[in-house]
Amino acid sequence: MHGVPPCRVYICDDSPEYRMLLRMVLSDAGAVVVGEGTDGRECIAGAAATDPSVVLLDLNMPGLSGLETLPKLREAVPGVKIVVLTTSKAPESEQAAMAAGADAYVSKPIDATSVPRLVRDQLAA
Repeated sequence: MHGVPPCRVYICDDSPEYRMLLRMVLSDAGAVVVGEGTDGRECIAGAAATDPSVVLLDLNMPGLSGLETLPKLREAVPGVKIVVLTTSKAPESEQAAMAAGADAYVSKPIDATSVPRLVRDQLAA
């Protein structure tokens, strides 16, 4: 990813279209998408099994929400960078996500072409 060693990304979002879009932009930028999940439980198990450097996590998912997933994910994969990508515009959602262990919080819709830069910034932080 332009000056960054190959980056391993795990995508967790309940929208198959959004996961596909993220996978395409990240792959085009040189990242390796190591797995995908549709809810918090899949995300925790998948990230623990694949050891990504970055997890892109939606907050609003069926079952275990992103907010409930964050502390468990942080425990399962301690060194991972967690970027929350969500449709929630509420300031309290951002505060809750950051308090629960997110490294960054980005509101959707996001220009998909900016996602590789967002991932690079997290790896550099």
